[in-house]
Amino acid sequence: MKTNLTVNLRSALFLVFTLLGSWSFIGDVLGEEYSSRYKVPDIEVLDQFGNHHRFYSDLVKGKTVVINFIFTQCQMTCPLLGYNFGQLRELLAASAGEEIHLISISIDPTNDTPSRLKAWSDNFGSGKGWTQITGEKVEIDRLVKALQAFTPDIGDHSTMVLIGREDKNEWVRLDGLSSGKKLFSAIKANFHG
Repeated sequence: MKTNLTVNLRSALFLVFTLLGSWSFIGDVLGEEYSSRYKVPDIEVLDQFGNHHRFYSDLVKGKTVVINFIFTQCQMTCPLLGYNFGQLRELLAASAGEEIHLISISIDPTNDTPSRLKAWSDNFGSGKGWTQITGEKVEIDRLVKALQAFTPDIGDHSTMVLIGREDKNEWVRLDGLSSGKKLFSAIKANFHG
């Protein structure tokens, strides 16, 4: 009987994880995951206004960044990821864009043009301090792989959020489905005492 219960529990957990399309929320249950494994490439990207940037040099270097992975046609988790970033941007107030930069990376750069990213983020109160990026698919794939968030099927993409200072090699991985308030608390606890 105990064996059947264990098998059923494992099956139920597998189903939940599969339906959510990501194992990343385990970090929410087990605590934050620290990593020093990221080597951020300096690829060319486009923001939601069509401006060109170097990802590392212009958007990450010397800054505290909060990064998530989205695509505009996603109907399941991406709206919640966008809502949480909008909430986080409001909580950060003046420090959004000054001390802390939010970055949403499109994992569907073939379809997510700058104007699509702008329209998507406008639904969540986008503004100062929150950059949405797209670019050449091969380069975006390389970036997402370097940040350990790549999946061949964008429908199964990670809901992970990375919070970090690359120049200090300090990173925290959290569940992006966590509220903006929880993300804000993680930033304060880990990067701004």
